[in-house]
Amino acid sequence: MQRPLHKLIVLSAAFAFSASAFAWGHEGHRLTGLVAEKFLTPRTKEQLAALLPGMSLADVATWMDEQRPALLEMDPTTPQWHFDDMPVCGKAKLADYCPDGNCATEKTKTYLTTLSDSDSTAQEQADAVKFIVHMVGDLHQPLHAADNHDRGGNQVTVKVNGKSVKLHHAWDTELVEQAQGGKSEEDFVNDLVNTYGDMARAAAKGNVDQWASESNRFAVKFTYAKLTGFACRQPIKGTTTLSDAYTTGAVKLIQQQITKAGARIAFLLNGALDN
Repeated sequence: MQRPLHKLIVLSAAFAFSASAFAWGHEGHRLTGLVAEKFLTPRTKEQLAALLPGMSLADVATWMDEQRPALLEMDPTTPQWHFDDMPVCGKAKLADYCPDGNCATEKTKTYLTTLSDSDSTAQEQADAVKFIVHMVGDLHQPLHAADNHDRGGNQVTVKVNGKSVKLHHAWDTELVEQAQGGKSEEDFVNDLVNTYGDMARAAAKGNVDQWASESNRFAVKFTYAKLTGFACRQPIKGTTTLSDAYTTGAVKLIQQQITKAGARIAFLLNGALDN
């Protein structure tokens, strides 16, 4: 069981980071939380309201990013909890990309056990929800489940919508904004659920390892493979312009992944709290 964090973790402006530095970006994580709320059972909603009074899943979805300095003080391995750096080319053992269990999939399992344990305190369960919502969301961003010796796309420069940014940042933020198309969170989430809800419900089963492997396959077959100049184990040199075909495909994949992430977050929370 994880030690309680409430004495250490205090949400404050002093510890705030730029949202653009994080997986899915601030908005992407909020969207996964809002989608998740559409798939919660009434009993789970009651339990969450008690554990997280006055807070929505959208509110807590960004907690791990906002609290990075304090979490780092708690445990220096916490930055590794945001991803599983499975290779794009070839295979690797879990220990190779998740040393000592410090990766998103293994830590999600740890905190899911905490959330499900009747001996856990309410604070421990509340912290567990915050970790689970964020880490499951992270794993649905393909570059948080893949690496081509480029820090998950952080060493690849691309041009998208007239801006030169790192490939990882493009998937975190620019392409998410394009996918949202200027719609409000509420309208966009309703559109996602109406369009992809049945698919997401069907996908809301299995386990976090399977979901991470799925994201890795998307990274292999699309995120990297469709990039001009891609080669196995060699970071792309210079700046690659993302084609219209690439951005169109990425937007659709992001919309599906955000919807599936929300449904799967709800699947885990329902399993742990609605019993």
